[in-house]
Amino acid sequence: MIWAIQVGAKKSYLIGTSHIFSKNFQDSLNIYIKKVENVVLEGPHDIDKIQKVIEIGVKGNKSPLYDLIDKKVIDNMVKKFVYISLDRIIHTVRDFAEIHLTVYYKRQITDILKNYKHWLAFFSLWYEFLDILGWKNYMDMDAFHIAKNLNKNIYFLETIEEQIEAMEGIPAERILNFLKKIENWEDYIKIYEKTYLEGDLAN
Repeated sequence: MIWAIQVGAKKSYLIGTSHIFSKNFQDSLNIYIKKVENVVLEGPHDIDKIQKVIEIGVKGNKSPLYDLIDKKVIDNMVKKFVYISLDRIIHTVRDFAEIHLTVYYKRQITDILKNYKHWLAFFSLWYEFLDILGWKNYMDMDAFHIAKNLNKNIYFLETIEEQIEAMEGIPAERILNFLKKIENWEDYIKIYEKTYLEGDLAN
C-alpha cells in the first residue's frame, strides 16, 4: 500500500495506513520515514489533542444513541463482546468469567450509548471490539512517533477542530445502522484485513 511519486530528483512516498490494524508495520514505516525530510499525517496525535476530542465527545450530547437504539441491539452487542472475549479465556474459568464479562459490557456499552456523542460512541465501541480481537497496532500513531524520534518535520493535513467538525457531520442514523449489524462485524474485519494486505485498492 505504498506509492512512490517522483519529479526530477525529488521523491515522495504515499502510504495508505489504517488507523488500527492486526499487524505491525513499524519496520516498514521506519525504512521509508528515514528517507524523507518531511512527514505529513492526517491530524495531530499529541495526547492533549486526543484528550480534547474525548472531552468534546462526552459533553453536550442532545440526542444520545441510547434513546434511538432498540434495546435488543444492545443485548446483541453485549453477547457478541462477551462471546469473543470468552474465546480468548481458558476453559476452566469461562463460566465464572462469562458472568462478570456480561455485567461489565452491559454497563460499559450502556454508559457509552447514553453519554457519548454518536461519533465517539461508534469509535469507542468499534475500537473496543477490535482490541478484543487483538487489533492493537495504531499505524498513524506509529508513523508519528517514528518521525518524531527521527527528528523529521511533521505536518498535519487537518487541525483537531476540523477533524471534530467532520465527525460531527456523520449522521447518527448511519452509525445506528452499523451498530445493528453487530453480527456481521467479524466478517467485515476479516474482509477488510484480507483486502488491505492484498493491496486491493478497488475494494
